[in-house]
Amino acid sequence: MTINEITLTDGKTVQINTLISLGQLKKFQNDGLISKTFMQDMVAAQSDPSKMSFDDMYNSAYIAYKNKNEDGMEYEDFQDVMPLDLELLGQIYAELINGKVKKHEMAKNFNQHANKQSSKSGKNKGKKYQK
Repeated sequence: MTINEITLTDGKTVQINTLISLGQLKKFQNDGLISKTFMQDMVAAQSDPSKMSFDDMYNSAYIAYKNKNEDGMEYEDFQDVMPLDLELLGQIYAELINGKVKKHEMAKNFNQHANKQSSKSGKNKGKKYQK
């Protein structure tokens, strides 16, 4: 099932769109929201979730949000109300990577790895990439 909305910590629900085009991918890379190695990381993460980028995963919800709401909240404002839910972030990240194909298996593998990583590292903030 495709995720179409997120409930924020302030109780508001916002619409998202996880299907991005190649042009949007380039724009998000130029804006520093997705790493320049996103495509390589994506391919590697499908077989080995430990290869995925946590920063790309943390930014995935904002990317899906901006994809649906071009004039929506700025990055920092969105991060302030986006719940820290690794399962949800993993599902959104998997949908960005895979579109409509194989997303549930990727999300499952990702969530298993993310839970291991988060328990090891404690608190981890997402970052914007340098242009």
